Amino acid sequence: MKLFDDFGRRYPSDNDRIFSDKRSFYYKLDQPIVNYDLILERAKKYNLCEDALSAADFKSVADSLLDRLKQNDNFSSLINGTH
Repeated sequence: MKLFDDFGRRYPSDNDRIFSDKRSFYYKLDQPIVNYDLILERAKKYNLCEDALSAADFKSVADSLLDRLKQNDNFSSLINGTH
């Protein structure tokens, strides 16, 4: 079952409150440049990962997760959203 549409938006469940049956693209987020070094720096600042984690290892794991998402039919469209 696909959970996200082609634009990376999650399909609403029966319990979700929606405001229109027609999708709106009024609010569009631009995909920022992903700066792994800055993300890792912030993660270390807030103790979300070990200080010993290298930038290369962090990028490798992040890229691996993105590749796994792309290969999963249920989540592959999530990559098309802003992340």
